[in-house]
Amino acid sequence: MKNYILFSIKSILIILISLSSFSSHNAQNWTQNLPQRKLNSGTLNFYDIQNAFYSEFPKDSFPNGTKVVGNNIQKIPEWKLFKRWEWQMETRVDKQSGNFPTKSASQVLNEFNQQRTAINGGGNWTSLGPSSSWSGYYGTGRLNCVTFHPNNNNIFWVGSPSGGLWKTTDGGVNWTVSTDDNDVLGVSTIALDPNYINNNTIYIGTGDRDGGSMWSLGGGQFNDNNSIGILKSTDDGQTWNTTGLTFTTDQKRTVNEILINPNNSQIMFAATSVGIYKSSDGGNSWTVKISSNDFV
Repeated sequence: MKNYILFSIKSILIILISLSSFSSHNAQNWTQNLPQRKLNSGTLNFYDIQNAFYSEFPKDSFPNGTKVVGNNIQKIPEWKLFKRWEWQMETRVDKQSGNFPTKSASQVLNEFNQQRTAINGGGNWTSLGPSSSWSGYYGTGRLNCVTFHPNNNNIFWVGSPSGGLWKTTDGGVNWTVSTDDNDVLGVSTIALDPNYINNNTIYIGTGDRDGGSMWSLGGGQFNDNNSIGILKSTDDGQTWNTTGLTFTTDQKRTVNEILINPNNSQIMFAATSVGIYKSSDGGNSWTVKISSNDFV
């Protein structure tokens, strides 16, 4: 492909040079603006050719590819050919260096398919559930987050957009839900206290960060499930309490991520739809570090 690209460059130059010879004898051949060393070594890049052409024919001076000769307006013979070549190549070259591609599209596709096969590993996927609920199949088709037990891969939690927090202790064969009594059932993020094994403390960010189909119903609604803030459990999810970061559903906010300092569980960060918050006392109080208003 590299040889093909170089051939294309040389071909376009030959054609343009030929056309230039039919231009006005008083006009300089624009190819003389090309870096001769690169031209001789075949290392011209896109910007070299582009700069050489526009040095002779500035865009502002020749907006339509025409020039005034005496009392007449004449087309620049090489203009249309160059512009077609420029349009085709400018999306294919390296944006920083201007270097032309060295691989064909088929080569890139084959490499991608090989990498995808390697990543997939030929493994088979099966559903671990849950596959049904008291209300039928509603709410069982999408998950927002997964968090694993620090010492046991058979124990993990998943947060659903409108079905709450689910836990399995047998690698996904059986599931239990622990948030049915909460005001909002959407869970977008789960964070275990770094000392979870000893204190059974879990935090969840309520609401549905990934869904936004409710806008189609009108009324100014967007999220499929709005947030009431961050909830905290100190008994492995059996009961839940509010923290210092509390919203109301009519504020139409979401909690997107919770991060806890692994060396100091009192320090926490929360990324929300209205900014980033920090707590230095285990979630009891929060301060705004970056507000969404800062970017308006």
